[in-house]
Amino acid sequence: METTELGGYTFNLGDKVVCSTRTVHLDPEIHERPNEYIPTRYMTQNKFTKNGRPVMNHTMPFGGGVSMCEGR
Repeated sequence: METTELGGYTFNLGDKVVCSTRTVHLDPEIHERPNEYIPTRYMTQNKFTKNGRPVMNHTMPFGGGVSMCEGR
């Protein structure tokens, strides 16, 4: 509804923001070798963390459903 500053960025009325959420799921601080599909990493009772805090919704680097591919 008005110009807003967030995280050091200024967003003006009419600006569009696109979030590249796939990169969150490819964070090497959460997953070793995140660019590789390693299904066994999810077949254990691993607790995934970053900076000592639990990470939620971290298991969709290759997408699923309507979010399967950003360029689709």
